[in-house]
Amino acid sequence: MTTISFDLDGVLIQNPFGTGVVPFLARHVHRHSGHDQDFETFRQQFRKQLNQGFSSRVMAGKHVDAFDWDAITLEVALNYGLSTIPDVSQVVRDHCTPDHIHLLSGAKEGLQLLKDAGLKLIVATNGYSRYQVPVLDALGILPFFDEVRAPEIHGYAKPQPEFLSGVDVHIGDKLCHDILGANRAGIRSVWIHPEAKPIEVALEEEDLRRFFKDALPEECTPSAVARDALEAAEKVLELL
Repeated sequence: MTTISFDLDGVLIQNPFGTGVVPFLARHVHRHSGHDQDFETFRQQFRKQLNQGFSSRVMAGKHVDAFDWDAITLEVALNYGLSTIPDVSQVVRDHCTPDHIHLLSGAKEGLQLLKDAGLKLIVATNGYSRYQVPVLDALGILPFFDEVRAPEIHGYAKPQPEFLSGVDVHIGDKLCHDILGANRAGIRSVWIHPEAKPIEVALEEEDLRRFFKDALPEECTPSAVARDALEAAEKVLELL
């Protein structure tokens, strides 16, 4: 059966990390560390340190570890004298509310179109399953998928080509992860990009050279471009 894989964040869903999870964790560390810095300044510093933890892992080739937000958050918390943090997956579940999560344009319609065409749909996300599945469940789209493929389960992460083994077309919004990974896996891809910026500009914004020094810009060229998940689904049917 023809298999179509979907990235999640920026493709189908808005996750709760930006508006809910990270602010909650920052407030927890701020409160329990006794830090006297005002919270807003601390929150920005905390987020920057989380991003540094992610970036250092990617650049070291630790693609799976780069998305372990429990480990990265604990690493940051240790800098402030804390040896424990809340379970991040529980914090995610607590923030699966309309204030923090929603479906993106065309998400359910695109999934339904491909399902009606008899295609196998799987999730291929770099987010750990324990962070992503609660969001999919809360938004009502988990039943569309036959498999949730995530780094801690599969042992790989995009753009490692092994992560997309057995997939025919991958849909994603990141050139450096989704499209590069699809091309290296030898499969077709649809890049969701509502702003319609040139690929060269998007690659510069994603900092391709910093994160993937061996990647060539032409490796990040998608088979098709779409504005949202519904248009991406239509492009998939054209590619098959």
